[in-house]
Amino acid sequence: MVQFTRYFVVLSVATGGLSACKCGVATIEADIDTLVRQVTAFDAAIVEFPPTNGSVNDALAIHAYATSIINTLNTAASDVEATGEFSEDDDTAILSAVEASVSTVLGSLLEIIDKKPGFETLPICGIPALFLQDLQNLQNASVGFRNTLISTVLATLVANFTDPTNNIAAAFEPAITTYSSLIILSTAAQSEA
Repeated sequence: MVQFTRYFVVLSVATGGLSACKCGVATIEADIDTLVRQVTAFDAAIVEFPPTNGSVNDALAIHAYATSIINTLNTAASDVEATGEFSEDDDTAILSAVEASVSTVLGSLLEIIDKKPGFETLPICGIPALFLQDLQNLQNASVGFRNTLISTVLATLVANFTDPTNNIAAAFEPAITTYSSLIILSTAAQSEA
């Protein structure tokens, strides 16, 4: 009887673990809702950062938002993979949720470029380098999420997903270039000193 009970407990745990790994569209939509909230908060923190006399704490809050977005993008990609192919209605709902965040992401990236002088004047000189790393990680996580989505949507809808997700991935390039040039200039100045 003890052996049977152990076998039943192990089987129950294994079955529960397998069913916990299988995600549904509702989980992915919840991930995207979380992403939209996080992107909105990230954007607001960047917009509110003053062009001069900003605080290190406010800059670190922007970094924290970026980290949260990266984690959620990675979770969403895993959830999409675990779910597999969606129905056309599900694909349309997910696409609509993704498209809702595009303008906010684009605005955030333009704003972080504009606020670069304010970040450069902070008493901690590593903030721009930290933001460069955040931007690169955000781009990588966005591309990973995009690739996972595109690999699971119906073939007839791939083009619909490609444009908005490519726009987001491409939008990181000017911001990454701006912060990369800052790091290159800083390194060159240190070499000359």
